[in-house]
Amino acid sequence: MDQRNHADLHRTLESAAPRRAVLGRLSTAAMGVLATFGLTGTVSASTCRPDDNANPAAQVEGTPTGLPDPPGQKARCPTGSTGPAGAAGSRGPTGPTGPEGPEGPRGPVGATSSPGATGPAGAPGASGAQGDTGPTGEAGGQGPAGAIGPPGPQGEPGPTGPEGEQGPSGAQGTTGSVGPEGPAGPTGETGAEGPAGRAGEPGPTGPTGDVGPAGPAGASGDTGASGAAGETGPTGPAGPTGAQGPQGEPSSVTGPTGPAGAVGPTGAAGEPGPQGESGPQGATGAQGEQGPAGPTGAAPETRTRVGNRASGPGLQISDAACRAGEHAVSGGYVIRDVNFATVTEQWSLPTPVDEDGVPTGWQVAINDGGPNAQITAYVICVPD
Repeated sequence: MDQRNHADLHRTLESAAPRRAVLGRLSTAAMGVLATFGLTGTVSASTCRPDDNANPAAQVEGTPTGLPDPPGQKARCPTGSTGPAGAAGSRGPTGPTGPEGPEGPRGPVGATSSPGATGPAGAPGASGAQGDTGPTGEAGGQGPAGAIGPPGPQGEPGPTGPEGEQGPSGAQGTTGSVGPEGPAGPTGETGAEGPAGRAGEPGPTGPTGDVGPAGPAGASGDTGASGAAGETGPTGPAGPTGAQGPQGEPSSVTGPTGPAGAVGPTGAAGEPGPQGESGPQGATGAQGEQGPAGPTGAAPETRTRVGNRASGPGLQISDAACRAGEHAVSGGYVIRDVNFATVTEQWSLPTPVDEDGVPTGWQVAINDGGPNAQITAYVICVPD
């Protein structure tokens, strides 16, 4: 039976199972009715399980065919016909390989055969691993220096090495030269005259100035009277050979050779000439870089002075004044309970109010601020 017929058989059994159950219940009910009327004994429902190998058609349509069993005896199921042989199952998977069996006993030693012919030489084997380095031999004598070969190509730059540890701090360098003088800053306000400082030490003597150009030569003096001939002085050094004069016309008569004249004395050195006039003043140099700003001075100490409190209707004025040795830099006021809807005028200004004057106080005022209006002036003062 092939796979398809086997599947059809299972579907037939599944569809026939409910019908068998219904027929079984109807048969039981019919036997109960017959027993009520005294026609036959009560037959209990069969509890036999059909043989799985029985013919399906015989199981579905099978009903009790003989007389009922006597009371108290279990009903016997009829033997069904033998069903057809089922299809052969598919081959199961190959089981795992079993463990290797124990080694069998060693066979007897065979007879020794005569030596066979020598086989052909095998292929050379692979080179063996390099052996350990042998001990270093004694150094041989130094050979003669070989000729210097041509320089090799420049190698690639090696990787940057790790950053070295920070070295010790170097010795303090010498003080640098003083920079060029910066341009003059804006002129500040004239400060109070300080006490006279002590006299400074004399500065070093300045370098000697360049020698001025030679002054014009003075007029030649009158020629003095000839003095007595002095003793012959030592021979002076030979002067440089003068330039050769022009070639004279050749003389036809050879003149007598004259005696050599005596060497005259060396004259005394003349007095130095008068100093020349001073040269013109040189051009002014370029302006140097601006020097660093000086430290900021301390802020002046400030003081707040409070004036009188004025209150009531109409014009109310409050004045605050600095003390002697102080002047005002700012001021203000405090007002309370003022009806600004009725205020007609109000001011806050330094006093005295003079052109280019130095204020020494502050005045505030309010007019028609109501019966409960209050106003108080204050002034901020700094030392003169």
